[in-house]
Amino acid sequence: MTIEDEWFSGVKIGTIPGLDPETAQYGQGVGMMVNGQPRGDDVYKHYHMDKITAIAEATAQRTVDVLANHSSQGALGLIRFSAQTLLNYTAQANPPALVVPYLERYQKFIDTLLTRVTGLDCLKLRTEGDNKSTLGGIRLTLKTSWGGLGFRSLAGVAQAAYVGGFIMAVPRMNRRRTTTNSIDRTGFWPFPDLPNDTIPGSCKILRPFLNSTINNIDQFHTNTTGKVKRDRFKFCFAPDNLHNCPSLAAA
Repeated sequence: MTIEDEWFSGVKIGTIPGLDPETAQYGQGVGMMVNGQPRGDDVYKHYHMDKITAIAEATAQRTVDVLANHSSQGALGLIRFSAQTLLNYTAQANPPALVVPYLERYQKFIDTLLTRVTGLDCLKLRTEGDNKSTLGGIRLTLKTSWGGLGFRSLAGVAQAAYVGGFIMAVPRMNRRRTTTNSIDRTGFWPFPDLPNDTIPGSCKILRPFLNSTINNIDQFHTNTTGKVKRDRFKFCFAPDNLHNCPSLAAA
């Protein structure tokens, strides 16, 4: 890459501890950290994923050690909103094939902490046979607005997290300029101005995701005569003439 572009000569490539950077070959533990995430061969990536997961486990452990004996409710809240989310960015920035084993490992660790705080065998409730379909197993993973504890499966949402991270990142990647029909366009995979206009390198499949135009939502709502009625679990559209809707009027 340095031969093709001198810019790469300024990029420092690292290795895992114990490997000589001067003689290391790709596949032995070569790569770099980009925004805190490993990029390189499999040995390098898994070495740093293990470190990232271990740091998250140590952080969550300290939280519970401080609070568990004083306020189990406070410890539960911090595990849910702080500890459980420590690997969210990692799941967004790395493919599921890499992160899922570490998310599963971290999930078991979180369940161990939950067992200590709640007195329930949360690992058993989440993983063993019919326990997942019991009231306790269901409430463990159900979101809090539905009366659950809010501890969803981290590995189960890894694919959605990665796709979401990709969609957010692509429009913010390095910009380039193309000229077609004497019209300058900038951006990553820029859009054609006309339906029949094509641009080399433009990705048609990704255009709906790359379009960052914010629409006025009023154009999508034709009925503006009603009111939004707050329900315990959802928002429902309540017409003005509630007397004609007994079920809504009684809500």
